[in-house]
Amino acid sequence: MALPPKTVNRRGFQGQRWVIPLIDDDNRDNPPIFVEIQATPNGIEIFAKGYGLQTMATDEGSVVFIEHYAGSLRMTAWGDINFEEPTFSMNFDDAREVLRDDAHEEEP
Repeated sequence: MALPPKTVNRRGFQGQRWVIPLIDDDNRDNPPIFVEIQATPNGIEIFAKGYGLQTMATDEGSVVFIEHYAGSLRMTAWGDINFEEPTFSMNFDDAREVLRDDAHEEEP
């Protein structure tokens, strides 16, 4: 269960943040990983306790960033703490609902 949202002021923007314990559905004996989601007009950042970025202090780097960039919805991720640059970036242009094939629509 997520904790109630709190207002944050990060990078000059007012936004909301939520802290959520992620449960391992494959092995419930594993402890949860606590993630913090921060939403601002600039984008959505996902921080995970114990995960970070090479150039940021402990627990200060978001490992996933979602933004509206150059007309597209884009996600950038840092999957290796030993690399300063993102290890993954993609846009979601092909996931737009207006592109759905008629053949895949559900029948009433």
